[in-house]
Amino acid sequence: MTASKPVSYYVSLLKSSGAQPYVQLGWELQALPDATNATAVAKIAYLALNATNPEVKEAFQLMMKGGTPAPSDFQYSVPNYNTELQVLYWLALHNDFKKDDTLALSIAMVNGLWVTMGDDQVRHAVSDDATQMLRYFRETNELQKQRGYYPLESFPLEAKIFLVWTGNQAPIYVFLGSRYGYEPVLLATRLDVHIYENNTVSVNTLRQMRGIADERGWITRDVNSYENTIESYFYFAGGVCRTSKNWVCPAPNDSYIGNVDLMFDFFLATGKGVGQCYEETQFVDAWCKSWGIPVASGYRSFTTTIQPLPDGAIIEHTYPLYFDRGSNSWKSMWRQLDPFYTDKGEETRSMSFFVFRPPVAQRGYFREVRTYAKCFNFALRRNAYVPVQENTNLRTVKDKLLLGMPTSEMKHWLFYT
Repeated sequence: MTASKPVSYYVSLLKSSGAQPYVQLGWELQALPDATNATAVAKIAYLALNATNPEVKEAFQLMMKGGTPAPSDFQYSVPNYNTELQVLYWLALHNDFKKDDTLALSIAMVNGLWVTMGDDQVRHAVSDDATQMLRYFRETNELQKQRGYYPLESFPLEAKIFLVWTGNQAPIYVFLGSRYGYEPVLLATRLDVHIYENNTVSVNTLRQMRGIADERGWITRDVNSYENTIESYFYFAGGVCRTSKNWVCPAPNDSYIGNVDLMFDFFLATGKGVGQCYEETQFVDAWCKSWGIPVASGYRSFTTTIQPLPDGAIIEHTYPLYFDRGSNSWKSMWRQLDPFYTDKGEETRSMSFFVFRPPVAQRGYFREVRTYAKCFNFALRRNAYVPVQENTNLRTVKDKLLLGMPTSEMKHWLFYT
């Protein structure tokens, strides 16, 4: 597509539409500091105004609402424009959009936070990575169609959001400091490209994972089989993490926290995964993403009386929730939903169940209250973690996730709470 009119023409089309969120979209496009390419602006305008899928309008509504950061959330200056829209503009510079292209919109929506927090090198990296990610998933979509599998481009918006977010739980475990302490370093210091690259999965890693999974016969039409095969091979080969023959726990050092590319290098060298439940969730997330399967991060916490932990200590566990297009629901492998410790009361003891929320809505994303327990673990309440069920128990959560949590419910938790 080549634009025949100036940028102002396509901006005016949006403003004169008389419908939200497109009027606001016009104003926010005008506010971008680098939106000078008429063809790119035209692609965005036509994506919006020619949409027939209501999820396109929904995506733009969410972007208009959550794409501009709040200066009060950070101790350094942040952009005063919509950084999610800026990523969409960068995508439009280097790619054509399909009709109702919610895949491109999803990539823009989850990557705005990196632009908000990052330096110039990070912004250049995000621009390049966004295009590489769009092309990779379009390629994967075609492979799925060739094999008669559900194509990822048919997934609902919330599933695509989880699919294209490559930072897993980095905003919690990395942005806010160490695993066991609250050190809001990156709320006071701009994020550099080293931290960005260490906490996002590269397309090169995804491509290699996809090839290996295909060679080993792990990929099937049944996503339940594929995801469960990955977890069984690595984390549960012969037992839980600490006894699995294909998993090293704990990791040799903290450099593995958040760094899936490094974990994959460890696998290539040893044939094993590495880390604890947080790293395992990330690792499985990447293997699933490599074949276009969205994964969310579940989290549960409960108090225990098992020894030698102190009475009332909080036990926590992070694990993958994957999207099953066949049932339009989110599930977890049954092993992840069994009592994690030899505490026979765990199934009925009061607990809380959360799902990590990618940063679609940036304002207030880092507001948190962390309640420390009597040991090194902690319970979490923050905007990045959505409390799906509180004052519940493991047996109830297990029933929910083995049957499958409807994706309509996931959409509610992700976008509207």
